Amino acid sequence: MKTQVLKGIALASMVTVMASPLYGQTAAPNNQAAEQPVGEEAGYGVGAALASVFYIPAKVTYAGLGLLTGGLGYLLSGGRNAEQPQGN
Repeated sequence: MKTQVLKGIALASMVTVMASPLYGQTAAPNNQAAEQPVGEEAGYGVGAALASVFYIPAKVTYAGLGLLTGGLGYLLSGGRNAEQPQGN
């Protein structure tokens, strides 16, 4: 059963990789792309930096809480896997 699943995954992966060039083709490019003003590009940079100021601490806090929750669950379970029968 396990080898059939692995063969199926390998076949699906191969088909995906072989078919990806068909979907990767782009349409004909336009003659000239309009350039954005420098002020607008600088505004995007400032906005990204400002968003990172709030996002990074929130992400670190979320990861830390996940670490504490996972560690507490591990300690309370005694390191046992929930799928293992209780008799073993």
